[in-house]
Amino acid sequence: KEDFMLLAVGIIAASAFIQSHECWSQVVEHLQSITGIALASIAEFSYAILTHSVGANTPGRQQSIPPHLAARALKTVASSNT
Repeated sequence: KEDFMLLAVGIIAASAFIQSHECWSQVVEHLQSITGIALASIAEFSYAILTHSVGANTPGRQQSIPPHLAARALKTVASSNT
């Protein structure tokens, strides 16, 4: 049950980052208060979802958004929450 909860908040956090990265930290804090899942866990899981989504580990794939930019932005926001 906890794995599904982490999956759900990770997807919500990743979606919030894509939609509006300026509000991402507020969304993550709200998810943390609702679920009790640590901010770092939510940030790490949403980071994994985002890097996988943009194909960071897929050589030769055409990408519209460079994966290092998404990863850098998410890590910056995540580190400001700790």
